[in-house]
Amino acid sequence: MKYVFHSDAAKELDESFHYYENEYAGRGYRFVRKVEECARRICRYPQLGAEELPNIRRMVVDRFPYKIIYMLHNAEIIILAIAHSHRMPVYWKKRAEK
Repeated sequence: MKYVFHSDAAKELDESFHYYENEYAGRGYRFVRKVEECARRICRYPQLGAEELPNIRRMVVDRFPYKIIYMLHNAEIIILAIAHSHRMPVYWKKRAEK
């Protein structure tokens, strides 16, 4: 199984990378590496994440206050959001409808 990023989730990842990298050199790369590790784990075990909404799951990114919001669609993992844990809980919900 493979994963793809919703365009808005890709932007969130990029913005978070730049934030962490500007804060401390190398931290942005560690963040992206943790997100990729998490995404690969989701591909191996799609049902592992806790259910956020029907057919939409979340998995916490290790060592960072972020979670990956994803859904399974046509044997593919769609990453809907790279969501900060303190953001509005379901701001990404409309992404699942597209």
